[in-house]
Amino acid sequence: MEIGPDYKFTLLTENAFHSNPADRIGTLCWDHAVDLETEPEKWRLVWATLDSRKPFHNFVYCSVDGTGSPMYVKVSGKPVFDASGEFRGYRGTGTDVTAIMRAQQAEASLRTVEAEARESEQRYRKAQLELEHANRMATMGQLTASIAHEVNQPITAAVTNAQAALRWMSAEPPDFGEVSEALAGIIKEGNRASEVIGRIRALIKKAPPRKDAVSINDTILEVVALTRTEAANNGVLVRTQLAEGLPPVQGDRVQLQQVILNLILNAIEAMSGVGEGRATNIHRHRERIGGRVGRGAGHRSGLAACDARSPV
Repeated sequence: MEIGPDYKFTLLTENAFHSNPADRIGTLCWDHAVDLETEPEKWRLVWATLDSRKPFHNFVYCSVDGTGSPMYVKVSGKPVFDASGEFRGYRGTGTDVTAIMRAQQAEASLRTVEAEARESEQRYRKAQLELEHANRMATMGQLTASIAHEVNQPITAAVTNAQAALRWMSAEPPDFGEVSEALAGIIKEGNRASEVIGRIRALIKKAPPRKDAVSINDTILEVVALTRTEAANNGVLVRTQLAEGLPPVQGDRVQLQQVILNLILNAIEAMSGVGEGRATNIHRHRERIGGRVGRGAGHRSGLAACDARSPV
């Protein structure tokens, strides 16, 4: 491939650009380019290189072949000077890199699709987290009376212990043993109130799911404590029958509490129109998996909340 001082083709190899070379002799390479407007900066750089009579290497641009279809060409060239040092044009090589460029474009498109998919998944997870948080907040709103009762109980007990401590301190002589016992009671009830508030905060906290070793029995009892007043206000008794000695399970404690909370509230609501003797039984049981004890055999836990009148 050769171009003259005016940058017009003067020589092309046979089947260059998959077309008749004679059709391009006397034309500029950018006369056939289709990326002048989309990539003007690279063309400004190559024009500056040509005007400074410097070599250029691996310049890739989009042209058209003999049928008018787009094709990518990679060209390199060196300036040519005659014996007197006069610039005579460029001599170089050109390679069809259409397949390579389309493969790179396909790869870039795939990366874009993957990035968009990851972004969509992140938006979905964020929306899911927001919805779960909103559901927890709505559920906790139903338990306002229960929460107030659970927090008020240890506070009331702490105040009672404080009053008792004052009385023992005022006695003649002061009974420091009783005072110490009353103060220990205040600490105990303060810790109890803190635990209740901590459980409530965990339920309404906006946080991504996590997997930890969770004691199902403790999780159930914590939720039952929160719903005790709600159940009593609806005339429902919540009873638990929890299997002992079971290992912890892997899961998100807050999500498990939310499931149990929904089970209990649904059971309370379902029995709101029933007559006397309403009760909700919560069973945690163990089922054996596998036909024999040994490697490969195991157990799984089950959880159910049901009307006490229904068979278990």
